[in-house]
Amino acid sequence: MNIGSQIVDAIFSPLEGVVEGITKGLSTGFENLLWQDPTAEVKVLSDLAQFGLVFLGVGIVTGLVYLGFRLLRR
Repeated sequence: MNIGSQIVDAIFSPLEGVVEGITKGLSTGFENLLWQDPTAEVKVLSDLAQFGLVFLGVGIVTGLVYLGFRLLRR
């Protein structure tokens, strides 16, 4: 092994652990936002997820109604 590959290994090998930790933390955080109990067999949406989905639906319906009115005015 030459000195160049040793330097690259010394720099990037600790980064693998950091990246794994960050991705695992983000995944766990999103699961906790989405589900009331992420470890349960039967998963139930959290209140925040239900709120977000309702407003997403209201936004889609509002956009479709607006689009329909614009098409009718033409």
